[in-house]
Amino acid sequence: MSTTGPINGTNFLIYVGGTAIAYSTSCSITPNMSTIDVTSKDSSGAKDILPGITDWSADIEGIVALDSASNVESLFTAYAARTRVMIKFSGNVSGDSYWHGYAYITSVPISAPMEDKTTFSCSFEGDGVLTMSTKT
Repeated sequence: MSTTGPINGTNFLIYVGGTAIAYSTSCSITPNMSTIDVTSKDSSGAKDILPGITDWSADIEGIVALDSASNVESLFTAYAARTRVMIKFSGNVSGDSYWHGYAYITSVPISAPMEDKTTFSCSFEGDGVLTMSTKT
């Protein structure tokens, strides 16, 4: 049964190749659509547009854990090899919507401040269509 009401963000994860990225602290997915300006003298002084190209991106932040096979090391390996990865932005409840598509990793910064946890972030740029499906 799908979730009703507001969803706790803790329940959403980014999966790469079917495996959740471990120790994540936040994640997001951003679908975009460009527009084509078709304003003319017949537009009554208002802007007219048509839909253009769509694109999407995703981002994740987390805590570095070198003992996890699905953390910053796996992300950096895919980045360094320029590997296209399948990602999924999903919760864990059957019947809920989730988003998935292929992407390339465009950056994997790592930060290690003094007397604080070591963190990473990772940016994905979509390659092709972002699809919404229902978790079964």
